[in-house]
Amino acid sequence: MLNLPEEQPVLDMLKNFVSDKEGYHNTYAMAVRTERGLEFQPRNSRPCYGELRRYVRGPDSGVWHGGIPLEGIDVKGKATKSREDGKNCTRPKDPWPGDLPMQVPVGVREALAVPMAFAVVAQKDPHTAIKIQASNLIAEYLFGDKSPWRKGWNNHEFITRADGLIVGAVMIDTRVDPTVLANLLQNSRSLYKAIGFILRGMSVAQAVYSCLSDSSYTFTTRLNLKAYITGEPRELSKGTWQDQDDYNRPEIQDLFLEKGDEFFSGTDYSLKLVEATPRPAYGGYKIRWNDPDSEKIGGHAEITQEQADTKLKELITEWDEAVTKALAA
Repeated sequence: MLNLPEEQPVLDMLKNFVSDKEGYHNTYAMAVRTERGLEFQPRNSRPCYGELRRYVRGPDSGVWHGGIPLEGIDVKGKATKSREDGKNCTRPKDPWPGDLPMQVPVGVREALAVPMAFAVVAQKDPHTAIKIQASNLIAEYLFGDKSPWRKGWNNHEFITRADGLIVGAVMIDTRVDPTVLANLLQNSRSLYKAIGFILRGMSVAQAVYSCLSDSSYTFTTRLNLKAYITGEPRELSKGTWQDQDDYNRPEIQDLFLEKGDEFFSGTDYSLKLVEATPRPAYGGYKIRWNDPDSEKIGGHAEITQEQADTKLKELITEWDEAVTKALAA
Protein backbone atom coordinates (compact mmCIF):
# COMPACT_ATOMS: atom_id res chain seq x y z
CA MET A 1 0.00 0.00 0.00
CA LEU A 2 1.03 3.61 -0.40
CA ASN A 3 3.13 5.10 2.35
CA LEU A 4 1.14 8.15 3.37
CA PRO A 5 1.60 11.04 3.83
CA GLU A 6 4.98 11.02 2.06
CA GLU A 7 3.55 9.41 -1.07
CA GLN A 8 0.44 11.60 -1.13
CA PRO A 9 1.63 13.38 -4.32
CA VAL A 10 1.26 10.14 -6.30
CA LEU A 11 -2.19 9.54 -4.85
CA ASP A 12 -3.14 13.08 -5.86
CA MET A 13 -1.94 12.36 -9.40
CA LEU A 14 -4.21 9.32 -9.54
CA LYS A 15 -7.21 11.31 -8.35
CA ASN A 16 -6.54 14.12 -10.81
CA PHE A 17 -6.16 11.58 -13.62
CA VAL A 18 -9.68 10.28 -12.97
CA SER A 19 -11.15 13.80 -12.95
CA ASP A 20 -9.35 14.72 -16.17
CA LYS A 21 -10.52 11.55 -17.95
CA GLU A 22 -14.21 11.75 -17.04
CA GLY A 23 -16.26 9.41 -19.24
CA TYR A 24 -13.25 7.69 -20.84
CA HIS A 25 -13.10 3.91 -21.23
CA ASN A 26 -10.08 1.60 -21.54
CA THR A 27 -8.25 4.29 -19.60
CA TYR A 28 -6.57 3.95 -16.20
CA ALA A 29 -3.48 4.83 -14.21
CA MET A 30 -1.37 2.76 -11.83
CA ALA A 31 1.06 3.41 -9.03
CA VAL A 32 3.78 0.74 -9.27
CA ARG A 33 6.69 0.36 -6.88
CA THR A 34 9.64 -0.57 -9.11
CA GLU A 35 13.35 -0.73 -8.45
CA ARG A 36 13.40 2.94 -9.44
CA GLY A 37 10.83 3.90 -6.82
CA LEU A 38 7.09 4.54 -6.85
CA GLU A 39 5.99 5.36 -10.41
CA PHE A 40 2.83 6.90 -11.84
CA GLN A 41 1.91 4.84 -14.90
CA PRO A 42 -0.95 6.22 -17.07
CA ARG A 43 -2.67 4.23 -19.79
CA ASN A 44 -4.94 6.05 -22.24
CA SER A 45 -7.41 4.15 -24.46
CA ARG A 46 -5.65 0.81 -24.09
CA PRO A 47 -7.79 -2.02 -25.55
CA CYS A 48 -9.53 -4.27 -23.02
CA TYR A 49 -7.46 -2.94 -20.11
CA GLY A 50 -4.87 -5.40 -21.36
CA GLU A 51 -1.84 -3.62 -19.97
CA LEU A 52 -2.82 -4.42 -16.39
CA ARG A 53 -0.53 -7.45 -16.76
CA ARG A 54 2.81 -8.58 -18.18
CA TYR A 55 3.49 -10.72 -21.25
CA VAL A 56 6.44 -12.63 -22.62
CA ARG A 57 6.13 -12.22 -26.37
CA GLY A 58 5.34 -8.85 -27.82
CA PRO A 59 4.93 -6.98 -31.08
CA ASP A 60 8.01 -6.26 -33.15
CA SER A 61 7.82 -2.50 -32.77
CA GLY A 62 6.85 -0.22 -29.95
CA VAL A 63 4.80 2.95 -29.79
CA TRP A 64 5.57 6.00 -27.74
CA HIS A 65 2.31 7.13 -26.11
CA GLY A 66 1.60 10.58 -24.74
CA GLY A 67 5.21 11.69 -24.84
CA ILE A 68 5.98 9.51 -21.80
CA PRO A 69 8.71 6.90 -22.32
CA LEU A 70 7.41 3.92 -20.34
CA GLU A 71 9.14 0.63 -19.68
CA GLY A 72 9.87 -1.20 -22.90
CA ILE A 73 9.61 1.92 -25.07
CA ASP A 74 12.58 4.16 -25.70
CA VAL A 75 12.34 7.86 -26.53
CA LYS A 76 12.42 7.11 -30.25
CA GLY A 77 9.36 4.87 -30.01
CA LYS A 78 11.25 1.60 -30.48
CA ALA A 79 10.84 -1.60 -28.51
CA THR A 80 13.53 -2.30 -25.95
CA LYS A 81 14.80 -5.66 -24.79
CA SER A 82 13.03 -5.31 -21.46
CA ARG A 83 9.74 -5.72 -23.30
CA GLU A 84 10.71 -9.09 -24.68
CA ASP A 85 12.16 -10.89 -21.69
CA GLY A 86 8.83 -11.38 -19.91
CA LYS A 87 10.42 -11.00 -16.50
CA ASN A 88 7.97 -11.83 -13.70
CA CYS A 89 5.16 -12.77 -16.10
CA THR A 90 3.06 -15.41 -14.31
CA ARG A 91 1.28 -16.62 -17.47
CA PRO A 92 4.11 -16.89 -20.02
CA LYS A 93 2.10 -18.98 -22.51
CA ASP A 94 -0.54 -16.30 -23.07
CA PRO A 95 0.23 -14.47 -26.33
CA TRP A 96 0.91 -10.74 -26.18
CA PRO A 97 -1.78 -8.97 -28.28
CA GLY A 98 -0.36 -6.81 -31.02
CA ASP A 99 -2.48 -3.79 -30.04
CA LEU A 100 -0.87 -3.52 -26.60
CA PRO A 101 2.56 -1.91 -27.02
CA MET A 102 3.19 -1.50 -23.28
CA GLN A 103 2.71 -3.53 -20.14
CA VAL A 104 2.71 -2.90 -16.42
CA PRO A 105 6.31 -2.58 -15.14
CA VAL A 106 7.83 -5.19 -12.85
CA GLY A 107 7.03 -4.17 -9.30
CA VAL A 108 4.38 -4.09 -6.60
CA ARG A 109 1.10 -2.73 -7.95
CA GLU A 110 0.15 -0.36 -5.17
CA ALA A 111 -2.86 1.60 -6.49
CA LEU A 112 -5.18 1.84 -9.48
CA ALA A 113 -7.25 4.78 -10.74
CA VAL A 114 -10.17 4.18 -13.10
CA PRO A 115 -12.61 6.61 -14.77
CA MET A 116 -16.12 5.17 -15.20
CA ALA A 117 -17.17 5.11 -18.83
CA PHE A 118 -20.89 4.80 -18.04
CA ALA A 119 -20.84 7.95 -15.88
CA VAL A 120 -21.65 10.38 -18.69
CA VAL A 121 -24.38 12.75 -17.57
CA ALA A 122 -24.51 16.18 -19.19
CA GLN A 123 -24.60 18.97 -16.62
CA LYS A 124 -27.28 20.84 -18.65
CA ASP A 125 -29.52 17.80 -19.15
CA PRO A 126 -33.01 18.61 -17.75
CA HIS A 127 -32.97 15.21 -16.05
CA THR A 128 -29.46 15.57 -14.65
CA ALA A 129 -30.32 14.99 -10.98
CA ILE A 130 -32.19 11.71 -11.47
CA LYS A 131 -29.62 10.43 -13.98
CA ILE A 132 -26.80 11.20 -11.56
CA GLN A 133 -28.62 9.23 -8.89
CA ALA A 134 -28.97 6.24 -11.23
CA SER A 135 -25.36 6.47 -12.41
CA ASN A 136 -24.11 6.58 -8.82
CA LEU A 137 -26.18 3.50 -7.98
CA ILE A 138 -24.33 1.65 -10.75
CA ALA A 139 -20.94 2.81 -9.46
CA GLU A 140 -21.73 1.85 -5.88
CA TYR A 141 -22.99 -1.54 -7.02
CA LEU A 142 -20.12 -2.40 -9.37
CA PHE A 143 -17.40 -1.35 -6.96
CA GLY A 144 -19.16 -2.37 -3.73
CA ASP A 145 -19.59 -5.48 -1.61
CA LYS A 146 -22.70 -6.62 -3.54
CA SER A 147 -20.95 -6.61 -6.90
CA PRO A 148 -20.58 -9.83 -8.92
CA TRP A 149 -16.95 -8.70 -9.28
CA ARG A 150 -16.42 -7.91 -5.58
CA LYS A 151 -13.31 -10.12 -5.48
CA GLY A 152 -11.69 -7.84 -8.05
CA TRP A 153 -12.06 -4.54 -6.21
CA ASN A 154 -11.11 -3.45 -2.71
CA ASN A 155 -10.73 -0.45 -0.45
CA HIS A 156 -11.16 2.65 -2.59
CA GLU A 157 -12.15 6.29 -2.80
CA PHE A 158 -14.77 7.51 -5.25
CA ILE A 159 -13.97 10.66 -7.22
CA THR A 160 -16.98 12.92 -7.70
CA ARG A 161 -17.83 15.90 -9.86
CA ALA A 162 -19.01 19.17 -8.33
CA ASP A 163 -22.64 18.16 -8.89
CA GLY A 164 -22.19 14.82 -7.10
CA LEU A 165 -21.69 12.50 -10.09
CA ILE A 166 -19.22 9.71 -9.33
CA VAL A 167 -16.79 9.82 -12.26
CA GLY A 168 -14.27 7.22 -11.12
CA ALA A 169 -12.48 5.49 -8.28
CA VAL A 170 -8.99 5.04 -6.89
CA MET A 171 -8.24 1.65 -5.32
CA ILE A 172 -5.57 1.81 -2.63
CA ASP A 173 -5.65 -1.82 -1.49
CA THR A 174 -4.90 -3.91 -4.53
CA ARG A 175 -4.89 -7.38 -2.97
CA VAL A 176 -7.56 -8.53 -5.40
CA ASP A 177 -8.07 -11.27 -7.99
CA PRO A 178 -6.47 -9.91 -11.19
CA THR A 179 -8.82 -11.73 -13.59
CA VAL A 180 -11.91 -10.51 -11.77
CA LEU A 181 -10.44 -6.99 -11.70
CA ALA A 182 -9.78 -6.90 -15.44
CA ASN A 183 -13.21 -8.38 -16.24
CA LEU A 184 -14.92 -5.81 -14.03
CA LEU A 185 -13.29 -2.97 -15.94
CA GLN A 186 -13.90 -4.57 -19.33
CA ASN A 187 -17.61 -4.97 -18.66
CA SER A 188 -17.97 -1.50 -17.15
CA ARG A 189 -17.45 -0.14 -20.69
CA SER A 190 -20.74 -1.67 -21.87
CA LEU A 191 -23.16 -0.10 -19.39
CA TYR A 192 -24.23 3.01 -21.27
CA LYS A 193 -27.86 1.77 -21.35
CA ALA A 194 -27.99 0.85 -17.66
CA ILE A 195 -29.13 4.28 -16.48
CA GLY A 196 -32.15 4.06 -18.78
CA PHE A 197 -33.00 0.56 -17.53
CA ILE A 198 -32.93 1.76 -13.92
CA LEU A 199 -35.16 4.72 -14.74
CA ARG A 200 -37.65 2.27 -16.28
CA GLY A 201 -37.86 0.27 -13.05
CA MET A 202 -35.09 -2.35 -13.11
CA SER A 203 -32.92 -3.04 -10.10
CA VAL A 204 -29.31 -2.03 -10.57
CA ALA A 205 -28.26 -5.70 -10.65
CA GLN A 206 -30.68 -6.49 -13.48
CA ALA A 207 -29.83 -3.28 -15.33
CA VAL A 208 -26.14 -4.19 -15.37
CA TYR A 209 -26.89 -7.72 -16.53
CA SER A 210 -29.21 -6.43 -19.25
CA CYS A 211 -26.26 -4.60 -20.81
CA LEU A 212 -24.15 -7.77 -20.84
CA SER A 213 -26.66 -10.55 -21.53
CA ASP A 214 -25.86 -11.08 -25.21
CA SER A 215 -22.10 -10.59 -24.88
CA SER A 216 -19.64 -13.43 -25.35
CA TYR A 217 -16.46 -11.37 -25.70
CA THR A 218 -16.07 -10.27 -22.09
CA PHE A 219 -19.06 -12.07 -20.53
CA THR A 220 -21.01 -15.27 -21.10
CA THR A 221 -24.44 -16.14 -22.47
CA ARG A 222 -24.46 -19.32 -20.33
CA LEU A 223 -24.62 -17.65 -16.94
CA ASN A 224 -24.24 -19.29 -13.56
CA LEU A 225 -26.75 -16.91 -12.00
CA LYS A 226 -26.02 -17.89 -8.41
CA ALA A 227 -22.31 -17.28 -8.87
CA TYR A 228 -23.06 -13.92 -10.47
CA ILE A 229 -25.38 -12.74 -7.68
CA THR A 230 -23.22 -14.00 -4.82
CA GLY A 231 -19.93 -12.81 -6.29
CA GLU A 232 -18.39 -16.28 -6.48
CA PRO A 233 -16.90 -16.55 -10.00
CA ARG A 234 -14.69 -19.38 -11.17
CA GLU A 235 -11.17 -19.25 -9.77
CA LEU A 236 -9.01 -18.39 -12.77
CA SER A 237 -6.12 -16.67 -10.97
CA LYS A 238 -3.41 -17.91 -8.61
CA GLY A 239 -2.52 -14.75 -6.70
CA THR A 240 -3.35 -11.08 -6.29
CA TRP A 241 -2.87 -8.17 -8.66
CA GLN A 242 -0.76 -6.37 -6.07
CA ASP A 243 1.67 -9.29 -5.94
CA GLN A 244 2.12 -9.21 -9.73
CA ASP A 245 -0.13 -12.14 -10.64
CA ASP A 246 -1.27 -11.66 -14.26
CA TYR A 247 -4.91 -12.09 -15.21
CA ASN A 248 -6.09 -15.13 -17.16
CA ARG A 249 -6.58 -13.65 -20.62
CA PRO A 250 -7.75 -16.82 -22.49
CA GLU A 251 -10.57 -17.57 -20.02
CA ILE A 252 -11.46 -14.13 -18.67
CA GLN A 253 -14.86 -14.08 -20.42
CA ASP A 254 -15.81 -17.33 -18.68
CA LEU A 255 -15.71 -16.09 -15.07
CA PHE A 256 -19.43 -16.76 -14.61
CA LEU A 257 -19.78 -19.55 -17.16
CA GLU A 258 -22.06 -22.45 -16.25
CA LYS A 259 -20.64 -25.52 -17.98
CA GLY A 260 -23.64 -27.72 -17.20
CA ASP A 261 -27.12 -27.67 -18.67
CA GLU A 262 -28.71 -25.55 -15.93
CA PHE A 263 -27.68 -22.08 -17.03
CA PHE A 264 -29.44 -18.74 -17.31
CA SER A 265 -29.60 -18.05 -21.02
CA GLY A 266 -28.38 -14.62 -22.02
CA THR A 267 -29.51 -15.25 -25.59
CA ASP A 268 -33.12 -15.86 -24.52
CA TYR A 269 -33.02 -12.92 -22.12
CA SER A 270 -31.68 -10.48 -24.71
CA LEU A 271 -34.45 -11.43 -27.17
CA LYS A 272 -37.06 -10.67 -24.51
CA LEU A 273 -35.28 -7.40 -23.75
CA VAL A 274 -35.73 -6.36 -27.39
CA GLU A 275 -39.49 -6.86 -27.01
CA ALA A 276 -39.39 -4.66 -23.88
CA THR A 277 -37.86 -1.77 -25.82
CA PRO A 278 -40.04 0.70 -27.79
CA ARG A 279 -39.26 0.90 -31.50
CA PRO A 280 -40.90 2.19 -34.70
CA ALA A 281 -42.04 -0.16 -37.42
CA TYR A 282 -39.41 -0.99 -40.03
CA GLY A 283 -40.29 -2.37 -43.43
CA GLY A 284 -36.95 -4.02 -43.98
CA TYR A 285 -34.98 -3.84 -47.20
CA LYS A 286 -35.21 -5.40 -50.62
CA ILE A 287 -32.87 -8.21 -51.54
CA ARG A 288 -32.51 -6.50 -54.92
CA TRP A 289 -32.83 -2.82 -54.17
CA ASN A 290 -33.62 -1.80 -57.77
CA ASP A 291 -36.36 -4.41 -58.27
CA PRO A 292 -39.84 -3.28 -57.05
CA ASP A 293 -40.98 -6.91 -56.84
CA SER A 294 -38.00 -8.07 -54.84
CA GLU A 295 -38.62 -9.78 -51.50
CA LYS A 296 -38.12 -7.69 -48.39
CA ILE A 297 -36.22 -8.98 -45.36
CA GLY A 298 -35.19 -7.59 -41.99
CA GLY A 299 -38.44 -5.81 -41.15
CA HIS A 300 -40.14 -5.67 -37.77
CA ALA A 301 -43.40 -4.45 -36.31
CA GLU A 302 -43.78 -1.41 -34.10
CA ILE A 303 -43.43 -1.85 -30.36
CA THR A 304 -45.33 0.89 -28.57
CA GLN A 305 -44.30 2.32 -25.21
CA GLU A 306 -47.26 0.61 -23.58
CA GLN A 307 -46.37 -2.77 -25.09
CA ALA A 308 -42.73 -2.36 -24.10
CA ASP A 309 -43.62 -1.42 -20.52
CA THR A 310 -45.80 -4.53 -20.20
CA LYS A 311 -42.99 -6.75 -21.47
CA LEU A 312 -40.53 -5.03 -19.17
CA LYS A 313 -42.65 -5.76 -16.11
CA GLU A 314 -42.78 -9.41 -17.18
CA LEU A 315 -39.00 -9.47 -17.61
CA ILE A 316 -38.43 -7.90 -14.18
CA THR A 317 -40.68 -10.52 -12.60
CA GLU A 318 -38.90 -13.31 -14.50
CA TRP A 319 -35.50 -12.01 -13.33
CA ASP A 320 -36.58 -11.77 -9.69
CA GLU A 321 -37.99 -15.31 -9.77
CA ALA A 322 -34.83 -16.67 -11.41
CA VAL A 323 -32.63 -15.00 -8.78
CA THR A 324 -34.77 -16.38 -5.93
CA LYS A 325 -34.62 -19.88 -7.42
CA ALA A 326 -30.86 -19.69 -8.00
CA LEU A 327 -30.11 -18.55 -4.48
CA ALA A 328 -32.27 -21.33 -3.06
CA ALA A 329 -30.48 -24.03 -5.03
